[in-house]
Amino acid sequence: MIETELPRAGMSRWPWLLAACALAGLVVALVWRRGGERPPPTEVAASPSSEAVARWRANHGGAMPAQPESTAEEPAQEDAEAARPREGIAAFPPPGTKRIKVGLVVPEDFPLPNGYMRHYQTTDKGEMLRAILMFHPDYKPTDSHGNPIPIPEDRIVPPELAPPGMPMERLEVPEDAYADAGVR
Repeated sequence: MIETELPRAGMSRWPWLLAACALAGLVVALVWRRGGERPPPTEVAASPSSEAVARWRANHGGAMPAQPESTAEEPAQEDAEAARPREGIAAFPPPGTKRIKVGLVVPEDFPLPNGYMRHYQTTDKGEMLRAILMFHPDYKPTDSHGNPIPIPEDRIVPPELAPPGMPMERLEVPEDAYADAGVR
């Protein structure tokens, strides 16, 4: 009897590779659906709906944590900016909610010394405005004796702290800059 070995068609690795990919895809899908390992929320709505309680039990198993009793006077409405989601298109502020900063206009050909920067802005319609002068976030200005000079919280450079030789022209906000046209 003659024994012959059948030639391999090069397919011996494919089943293992397909099985490994399918397993990896399954793991990724389960983690993605579950949202990863998240700690329980520290803040709970004033009165959770039955749907929220059901979601909590499905995701975490067990009862929802007790709601903290508030002793301080809290505003009736949360800050909308703090409650806004920060993912996807919601990462950008809705039209009309981010006000245009007004400051000194910086010509594009004007050389800026260290510590200053151009701040570019757009209207709600997407039109570019001329750049205004701001302090760089890492810059801490000092006087001739090395003492810190206080800067505005919004970092917009006031005319008295502008670099020498820079024109003193303030940015004019166009009438149609905001989606809600009546607001300025």
